[in-house]
Amino acid sequence: MVENLNSKIEKPWAVYSWGLGTSGIAKVVKEYENGLDLKYSDYNRDWNPWESFAVKRFNSSDEAILYHSKNNFSGLTLDEVKTIFCRDFPKTLKQESIQNFYNTLVSYKNKISSQSSPKCTEVSKSEEVSYALEQSNVY
Repeated sequence: MVENLNSKIEKPWAVYSWGLGTSGIAKVVKEYENGLDLKYSDYNRDWNPWESFAVKRFNSSDEAILYHSKNNFSGLTLDEVKTIFCRDFPKTLKQESIQNFYNTLVSYKNKISSQSSPKCTEVSKSEEVSYALEQSNVY
């Protein structure tokens, strides 16, 4: 197998299936030519290999949650799938929240920059990240 090392995983979320309907949501940790390794929660230290045909990949956890809620064989509702995901991936949710907040700040800064003098709005990336972390109360 050819491993895809040192590159960003384009679609980091997967919904895996054992046959009839989907079985769960996992994070893609490694990609290979014909498969990938999945991590089932933030608490797992081990990864499990899967063949590519048995998973559907997504750009965001929200997309994976919605897909799994509509296609799971257990009859789980959207709220139940969200609850399970939040239990399994609490660290990842915090990281995604911080990243989304950071992206919002950058967008807002860019909007302000286009409307005013650059001297008034120049902020380094580290200052933006520090501010985002302070605002989210996550360290």
